[in-house]
Amino acid sequence: MLIFNCTEAASKFFSRVHKGKKITPVEAPPENNPTDDLPSEQWLVHAVTLQRKHVLFVLHFETRYCMVFSAADKADLQGFIHKFMRRWIDGVMQHAARTGVLEQIDFTSTFERLQAGESQYHFYRRGDRSVQGHLNEIVWMFTEQTMEMGLPADEIAANQCDRWLNGMLKGLKGQKDYIVPNEEMLMHWFKHYCGVSDTDVASARGRYKALMRESAAFE
Repeated sequence: MLIFNCTEAASKFFSRVHKGKKITPVEAPPENNPTDDLPSEQWLVHAVTLQRKHVLFVLHFETRYCMVFSAADKADLQGFIHKFMRRWIDGVMQHAARTGVLEQIDFTSTFERLQAGESQYHFYRRGDRSVQGHLNEIVWMFTEQTMEMGLPADEIAANQCDRWLNGMLKGLKGQKDYIVPNEEMLMHWFKHYCGVSDTDVASARGRYKALMRESAAFE
């Protein structure tokens, strides 16, 4: 189940007016606090306008993994869901391949589980202060970058931008150590979509960190 928690700006982005009537997929939430929902993938969605284009920022609650969709089509719900799923899959798989972890984990069941969840989603009008704080930082960094380089020209550039944003350290309340969203989302996938046990996830995390240290030393 995918839950997209929309800011006011995102709620307006997904809404349209037809024959004087407002049509929106964004509903009132069943709970005020997203953590009170049934188990689901919780994302925060925000919309801004940059260089006269609609830009969507989508941030995962648990891992702080972010994806940015520039030149998004207003009120195109199905188009957004399709682009979201493709980008999410491509981003994680490319990072797994780049770090060498892809060879150590069986991803055969991953796509079936993701596709099953793709048809189950809700858009709610609510937010989260902690997640919003991280999203605001990302919006600021992305805006600064576009002032110098412009918006990503294609999906390749968009994936590179996501990888850059998700490689930055994030601090979470109640956690002693900083996290790296790229790493956290990869481990999240192992556990929830690849059927990997907590013990094996811990082992995979250790191998991942070792591979990253080797890569940094080589560079």
